[in-house]
Amino acid sequence: MADYYLMFSEVYKLSQENLEWANKHLSFPSKIEDECEDQGIDIEDHPDYKDLQKYTEDYGINDVGSIGDRISFDYEVDFKNGELWIYSEGYGDVDQAAIFLAKLARKSGGRYHISWSTTCSKPRPDSFYGGAFWITPEGVESINTCDWIEKKKKNNLL
Repeated sequence: MADYYLMFSEVYKLSQENLEWANKHLSFPSKIEDECEDQGIDIEDHPDYKDLQKYTEDYGINDVGSIGDRISFDYEVDFKNGELWIYSEGYGDVDQAAIFLAKLARKSGGRYHISWSTTCSKPRPDSFYGGAFWITPEGVESINTCDWIEKKKKNNLL
């Protein structure tokens, strides 16, 4: 049996204002869930539930869930020394990370990138590829090496 991985790791130098916004934005679901636990109410009864639904839909998280089923991102973040580190140690959702970076770019006016790789614990065909996102306030560009190679094959260029 083979294990498959999607990994990425990028560090971004941010202003204190943008670091605070990022921390608040990324911790929003946990804040709501913690308040529900503290108050003993269902998540659907929280005053910010509609905002939480919109927030999770933006990230492709379709089920807000109930207490005990914590909302989480499929990547890790760390805030240190005025920097934001976004990474995945084994399986990460690079699309979720790119959505967050696009929100940050629109808020800050900054430009960000994130590159990723997919690997396999065994040498399997079509299991090693990668890609990248270039993110600006105006939009997101991406490349996926698997798609690029397939396009070249179809055009008999490879």
